[in-house]
Amino acid sequence: MNREDYTQMVRNLPSCPGIIGRELYSRSAVLAPFVFSAGEYHLLFEKRSPGIRQGGEICFPGGGVEEGHDSGSRDTAIRETVEELGLDKNSIRIDGQADSVIAAMGAAIEVYVGELMISSVDECRINSSEVDEIFLVPVRYFREHPPDEYELHLEIKPSYYDEKGNEVVLLPVQELGLPERYARPWKGRNYGILVYTYENHVIWGITARIVHALVSRQEKRGG
Repeated sequence: MNREDYTQMVRNLPSCPGIIGRELYSRSAVLAPFVFSAGEYHLLFEKRSPGIRQGGEICFPGGGVEEGHDSGSRDTAIRETVEELGLDKNSIRIDGQADSVIAAMGAAIEVYVGELMISSVDECRINSSEVDEIFLVPVRYFREHPPDEYELHLEIKPSYYDEKGNEVVLLPVQELGLPERYARPWKGRNYGILVYTYENHVIWGITARIVHALVSRQEKRGG
């Protein structure tokens, strides 16, 4: 690399830094939907239908970005909300974008914040193939009831055993001449999990992390 090449590389650096390796993560978008009802704001949550992936879990409207269909993650958040809640697009107002979530399981989630122009969940016509039920939680509940905190233990494994008991080697440590320690699981660490319980609903994982981040941001501004 000569001086001219170096100069050109520096010029090509992004004006807004991103994440190296972002393409290795699946790309999704969710909407944290606020509803103003009975004089205060609530967050609307979905309980996923039992027959789909992660059935029975609590989440926000959202899903994977469809390349060639969605012009961006913002469109994804709106489209998924329309499809899942049965609302007209004009009933959804996006007011901003929060910090993204990089999930330990290999997903990058763009988080949008907005208000649903409805007075009651009865105005929604939920898609029963994806959504089992919807419910509202006053935002003040999350301020008054901090989440319980748990942990999961994560490890990097260079190989694993399939359902037939055969070892599947992902990183050929010996062939590459890497240090022997990398032939075994390494870099084990604990990953924090937040859990809110509201009535008979358990809100946890990525959804709880988003709620906590939004509530914390509200508190930083003095309520």
